[in-house]
Amino acid sequence: MIDGVFAVFVVLFYGLVLFGLQLSLVSFVYITVVTFVTVASMMGFDGLCYYGLLRRDLPGGMLPGAAQVVSRVLPLTHRIEAARLAALEHFSTIPYLLIYGVIIGVILFCFGSIVLIFFEQLAKKRGRLVFF
Repeated sequence: MIDGVFAVFVVLFYGLVLFGLQLSLVSFVYITVVTFVTVASMMGFDGLCYYGLLRRDLPGGMLPGAAQVVSRVLPLTHRIEAARLAALEHFSTIPYLLIYGVIIGVILFCFGSIVLIFFEQLAKKRGRLVFF
């Protein structure tokens, strides 16, 4: 998590210094909150990526239609929208996006953690870290 948050603030620093990005204190606070929610949510998403490795029978033909549906529940989609709104100082819908993000993030974090624990146990049982 620390690495993800650090990377966001390095890029934000470059935007401020090199490109003259101007943010109000309120915008900066919202971007900070959005960053922490996003990084925590994406940790859970990592576990879902491992789940995709386990399930090799996922239907690839449905990807374009499903991709649209899946993108609506991925934490990053709404966090990017919230960060853009914060930079533009349109603050009215950011709290709703954050609440939605926290709910989705908690669900993904719990599910992803279970998957990661499963893979850890599987790695210990098989005595190897690679499953392909």
